[in-house]
Amino acid sequence: MSTISDLKKQAWIWVLVLYVLNIKDMLFTIFFLRNGFEEGNPVMDALWQADPLYFIAFKTLGIGAMTIVFYAAIRVPWHLWALRALTGVYTALVCYHLVGLFYFTDLLG
Repeated sequence: MSTISDLKKQAWIWVLVLYVLNIKDMLFTIFFLRNGFEEGNPVMDALWQADPLYFIAFKTLGIGAMTIVFYAAIRVPWHLWALRALTGVYTALVCYHLVGLFYFTDLLG
C-alpha cells in the first residue's frame, strides 16, 4: 500500500509534465488562432475573443494553480492514475497540434 508521501513523490513529475504540455498546447493554439483557425473550447474562445492576454493568463496561471491543487489533493493511488490519464490526454492533444502544424505548413508550400 502506498503512503501519501510515496504518491506525492511520484506525482510531482506528472504534474510538471502536465503543466509543460499545457504550455505547449497554449503556444500551438495561439499559433493556429493567429493563422485563421478557431478555438474549439468555448470557454477558451471567450477568453481569446475578450483579450488574448486573458487566454494566456488562464492557461499559465489558472491551469498552474489547478495542477497545484490537484497535486495537493492526491491521497489514494487512483488519484495518481487520474493524473497520468490527464497527462496522456494532453500528450495526445500536443501530438494532434503537431500533426496539424505539419499539415498546415505543407499547405503553405
